[in-house]
Amino acid sequence: MPYVSGLLEWLEENGAIIENNSWKTESYGSLVENGIEVEFESVTFLFTCSYENFIINRVKGNKEKFWGLCELFKDTES
Repeated sequence: MPYVSGLLEWLEENGAIIENNSWKTESYGSLVENGIEVEFESVTFLFTCSYENFIINRVKGNKEKFWGLCELFKDTES
């Protein structure tokens, strides 16, 4: 989960709107149970974590931009 909180921090620093700040706590808040909704570059997506994996679901916005963001996230994981 530190990886995902790092991504969320980067997104927020680069203009993303993240209304639920519970991911900033030690327990990661809603990130585990409900997910955290993020608005970034006209795409809205939901980050959800287990303790070992994370899932990103597009809520609304352009599919191509969403897939581009997924590729960016995948590349930063390496």
